[in-house]
Amino acid sequence: MHRFTTGRTPQTAWELGRFSFAWWLFNFVLVLLPLDLLYRLQSLLDAGSLLQVGLDCAFMVLVFTLLALVMATAVAVVCLPFRLISSKAYFRSVFAANAGGGGLFLATNVFHYGIRWVEKTFRLTDISWAGPVETGFLVVMAVCIVAYCLFFLFKTGFSDALTRFAESSWKLTRAMAIVSVLAVVSHVGYVSYERSQTSVLPGVVQNNEAASTHRPNIVLVTFDALRASEMSLYGYSLKTTPHLDRLGQSAYVFDNMYSSCNWTVPSLSSLLTGKHPFTHNVNGVGYSIFRGMDKDENIAQALRLLGYNTAAIVANHLFMPSQVQINGFDEVVEFEPPSAFLMLLRDIAQELEFSTVWLHDLAEESPLADSVLGLSPLATMDRFHEFSDPRSNFAMARDVMKRLKSPFFLWVHVMPPHAPYLPDKEFLYTFLPEHGVLDTLEAFNEVDTVMFPQSTYGREFQPFIDKLELRYDEHLRFVDDVFGQFLDDVEHDGLLDDTVLMVSADHGESFERGFLMHGGPYLYQELIHVPLIVKMPGQTEGKRVASAVSHVDLAPTLLDLLGVSTPDWMEGRSFSAALRGGDVPVGPKLSMNFSLIDNWFDFMSKTIAVVQDKYKMICYLAYDKCELYNLDTDPGETTDLADKEKEIYAAMKGEIQRALKGKPAS
Repeated sequence: MHRFTTGRTPQTAWELGRFSFAWWLFNFVLVLLPLDLLYRLQSLLDAGSLLQVGLDCAFMVLVFTLLALVMATAVAVVCLPFRLISSKAYFRSVFAANAGGGGLFLATNVFHYGIRWVEKTFRLTDISWAGPVETGFLVVMAVCIVAYCLFFLFKTGFSDALTRFAESSWKLTRAMAIVSVLAVVSHVGYVSYERSQTSVLPGVVQNNEAASTHRPNIVLVTFDALRASEMSLYGYSLKTTPHLDRLGQSAYVFDNMYSSCNWTVPSLSSLLTGKHPFTHNVNGVGYSIFRGMDKDENIAQALRLLGYNTAAIVANHLFMPSQVQINGFDEVVEFEPPSAFLMLLRDIAQELEFSTVWLHDLAEESPLADSVLGLSPLATMDRFHEFSDPRSNFAMARDVMKRLKSPFFLWVHVMPPHAPYLPDKEFLYTFLPEHGVLDTLEAFNEVDTVMFPQSTYGREFQPFIDKLELRYDEHLRFVDDVFGQFLDDVEHDGLLDDTVLMVSADHGESFERGFLMHGGPYLYQELIHVPLIVKMPGQTEGKRVASAVSHVDLAPTLLDLLGVSTPDWMEGRSFSAALRGGDVPVGPKLSMNFSLIDNWFDFMSKTIAVVQDKYKMICYLAYDKCELYNLDTDPGETTDLADKEKEIYAAMKGEIQRALKGKPAS
């Protein structure tokens, strides 16, 4: 049996390869993975069970084992020129490169996560010195390690400590790899068995016999961070949405549409599944994914089983179907990071029901892992901004509509007017006065210096935020223009003649109350009141619908239009009666944020809101504090009636308690 030779540089290719592999495996599996796991453990547990976290860890161990092999091989190849000098020089150069590179990797990761732990533990909101200190530390370490490597190459003498250490760590990492293989194989076997036991989607195929023979095409367009009150369609003072206004003149416009959450991942999950966030539990920043049958319980898969061809064009990288692992789309166009390695891992993980998002986030967190995994943040963001251009998104949508065979279901999710509010030059200063010149990217850099991580700001910054709001309006005017061109094109092509067109948003955007953008604990109207426009085939007259509806109602409505009753696993209620001239069923509408996001230091809790008739209640569950508003007399939610309307307060609190009864705690 080959073993490391204590006290001398490895003398054979086998010894050298073993040392290189063991050293990098130690850095990845026993340093980087535990550091990152401890840092984000609470978020991982909030997104899934302890068993699932363990299985994902096993998958990560196997990924890092492969990476360690790649790194050891790469170092051996890079050092090949030393082979021209002598075998001894080559062996020493490979050993020095591995020791130096691994040492730098080890030191910088420990230092980096140390700083992050200081931030998190002491709830520090701005450590301005962290970046320069970390960079300086990295430079000093690099100089020291390069000096060591040069000294080692040209001087005799060698400490056996590193060799001995690599051998001892090899025993542990080898055992971890074996356990991980067994865990992954067992999980894959269970997933395969589970799939073999379920061949149809409950509540859809069974109801297919009663389905209508007429099946129109369905196009669902969702905008990111589009707040209804900022649209001229909903009475805003500025003409921000002339083309959506035009669409509304020949469509149903719902005046009280509520998002299921105040940020993207939970709200889009609810929109597609008809389930509330506390049911689907896809509430985290990427760690939460659909698993088992949940992957199939969505409107795309239901329509697919009803004979529809399905496609999705998704510009938001936080809710790529491949990332959240939701089934049902025959064709998906989504943002892909510039890393073939991660794309391959993503495909493998999706098939085996593991998550690669943790790997992606870990790569961005680690100061050196991003270079190992091919994740350059600048390259990634440049490609993301290019991909999320609404002009290319809608151009792709038109091409897909031309190509797909009817009946088809197409979902298009575009990024604007989401931050950082970058309208086309044609729309710059449409609403923001020239004397209020604003560079949006510089503005967001300035925002970062004055805001806490939970996106709050002081009253003295409101004039500055007001400028950002006008830039948001210009961004909205820009994407409205792009959508208008898309609408003209598909109408000219005849693609809307037999198509149900739905337009909505995932959530709103805040520029008031000392809170900027979205997410976080608040569920005020600016964050959850979103548009909904529905144009039926051949419809020429518009109608306003005052009844309240929500994200979870969209999927049941689409099935109802096809004559398919709502499956038991959907929690929403169809409002298709309103699309036939009838009344919408009356009932409470829920919105919530059950996300556990590490940066929301003061609100690592759950918030839920209910809208019933003219009243709205917002409850911060961890603090047992609720606010009550009358939306008819106080649409801006400025006067809390909790102490004045005791009976209404008790009734609304009862609605929330009934909604939460029997729901999962996480």
